[in-house]
Amino acid sequence: MKYTVVIRQPVPEEVRPELEAQLVSRFSLSPEQATRLASRRSGRLMKPSGRPRAELLLRVFEEFGAAVALEEVREETRLDLNPFEQVAPRTPAPRAGAADDVELAPAADPFGGLGGLPAGPGADPFAVPVPVGA
Repeated sequence: MKYTVVIRQPVPEEVRPELEAQLVSRFSLSPEQATRLASRRSGRLMKPSGRPRAELLLRVFEEFGAAVALEEVREETRLDLNPFEQVAPRTPAPRAGAADDVELAPAADPFGGLGGLPAGPGADPFAVPVPVGA
């Protein structure tokens, strides 16, 4: 399970420089990153992370008077970045009497017989020719 810290009430202005120094030293943030994080007024303070890191950030912000809460974040399933990527077919285990089986070859035309589609980047297969001078 992943966790995040949500801020509901910002840190008082007078203690922000001290909070920024803590963020730099405890989380190895740059001064600019610490300033942006310390000035957050609402929303998530961090990307989903492990519980120990989220709890540490929670304690740091609480020490400086911010109203913060620890929230569980449901881990999302990994999305396939390229849904058209070929997956290697599994080779089935040989079975008794399989010597007569024929392995089917994939179709030679990936467009299902459409053929004649223009090739190259930016080619529009549905473009209608326009007469010159029209």
